[in-house]
Amino acid sequence: MKAVTLRGVAVLLFTAALAGCSVAPKVQMTDAVETAVWKQHQQVMMAYDDWSLYAKVSFRQGNKINTAQMNWTQKQQDYDIQLSGPFGQGGARIYGTEGYVRIDIAGEGSYSAVSPERLVYKTLGLTLPVSQIIYWVRGIPSPEEPYTPFIEQNQLKNLHQSGWQIEYLRYADNGKLTLPSKLKLVNDDLQIAMVIKSWSDQTID
Repeated sequence: MKAVTLRGVAVLLFTAALAGCSVAPKVQMTDAVETAVWKQHQQVMMAYDDWSLYAKVSFRQGNKINTAQMNWTQKQQDYDIQLSGPFGQGGARIYGTEGYVRIDIAGEGSYSAVSPERLVYKTLGLTLPVSQIIYWVRGIPSPEEPYTPFIEQNQLKNLHQSGWQIEYLRYADNGKLTLPSKLKLVNDDLQIAMVIKSWSDQTID
């Protein structure tokens, strides 16, 4: 795997807000975990496409560690993600809709593409499954690729998909939905840890 700069890791994570929100499920999973309750949970989370979250994110690659604060707003295909803190330096903003994504980085300029994957390829020269993170952050696998899950009480505890290992360390119940509040994503020597401080939308406070 080509070394990923920390700025590049931000592109990898935060441009995941596009792509795949409305694709039909093509999930492959074992019969042992394919229960009716789990299927219903996936359907609920797939339909949960109007939300915002605030999170603290850390990136580790080798001996390099950095952190950021993130405000991510998703309204179906439209998104607006603002990045600040030590990692963000002067700040960064990622926004767009289906077929267009743009990232503005303070002091560096703007980058745009027609998809998250193309933006990552344009800025990093890498092909990475960035579109899947929009599912992973909600506690469900991407419907586009096979996966190996470990499920406990109808919640993902561990997920292996597209070469990534996603560990769900904590969930939080906001009264109507139970959503991830702490997770870790690992691929080779790259680790992304996310602590979600709050979830909100127009109907769930």
